[in-house]
Amino acid sequence: MTELNAGKLRHRVVIEAVVRTPDLGGGAAETWVTVAEAWAEIVPASGNEAIDADQIAGRVSHVLHLRTGLGIEPEMRIRMGARLFEIRAVIDLAERRRWLRILAEEREL
Repeated sequence: MTELNAGKLRHRVVIEAVVRTPDLGGGAAETWVTVAEAWAEIVPASGNEAIDADQIAGRVSHVLHLRTGLGIEPEMRIRMGARLFEIRAVIDLAERRRWLRILAEEREL
């Protein structure tokens, strides 16, 4: 898939980046700030279960498609309402700087 139809971008998402603020104990507090808002296509790709902190946790992977020009990096995350997507990879489709394919894993807020 090298060309997308803009009509499929039906989900309004928020792209967030982490800001680390030093605290008095030598560590840092993390805060997520909005970098941009965009329309996206969100497609579930796969799901599985894993043991996390001695509990079974479900994981769902998604593929998101967005237009380029938002400066999205793998260190960022995408939020849609109460849903949170941790970015695993950002791919420039056909390397034409028109569309991004983002591989992400859904997490709980």
